[in-house]
Amino acid sequence: MRNPSFSQKQSIKNDLIRQGRELFARFGLKGASVRELTMAVGIAQGSFYAFYDAKEELFFDILEQEEIAMADEIVARLKAGKITRAHLKDVIEWSLEKLRNNPILRTVLDPVEYKRLWRKIPEERLQNHMQGEKNLLAETVVDLQADGLIAPIDPDVLTGLFHALFVMTLHEDEIGPDLFPKTLDRMIGLVADHVATQGERTI
Repeated sequence: MRNPSFSQKQSIKNDLIRQGRELFARFGLKGASVRELTMAVGIAQGSFYAFYDAKEELFFDILEQEEIAMADEIVARLKAGKITRAHLKDVIEWSLEKLRNNPILRTVLDPVEYKRLWRKIPEERLQNHMQGEKNLLAETVVDLQADGLIAPIDPDVLTGLFHALFVMTLHEDEIGPDLFPKTLDRMIGLVADHVATQGERTI
């Protein structure tokens, strides 16, 4: 295609994102090649680089879309019920299960894939991304803290607590299949009881 119009370029980029999500979900960041991505979209392999410098940058676009969608769902679930310790525990459990079943989001918790991705992304974009992650739930957290529904914990610390739970899901084999569910449930309960201020304690 010679000198594609803006709308044609946007259509191709949208196709790359859509097909990229399917291929990355199936084969992982390492397994999905630029050749497979361009074949799926129907463009020449060299044309890929008119849109992205590396496949990791395409993955990063997809990752950010998935994170925004996940954050929106979490906020919706939080607001769907009274913010009690039990309700927060339910939302955390749902979020962890959603994360474990999302191959795109799960990639950033894998140390090997994480390093592969981060090496290819410009530093400025990484900084903007990390700030964006902090902002995704920040407004909801501030509102809930203002209403006294969750403890006045530094939002960065809250993010660290939830991230620690997410990382824990990667170590089921080391913890053991019998012990893991009980351990995870206890950890979620401890976090929910510590963060929420209303309702009976869950453990």
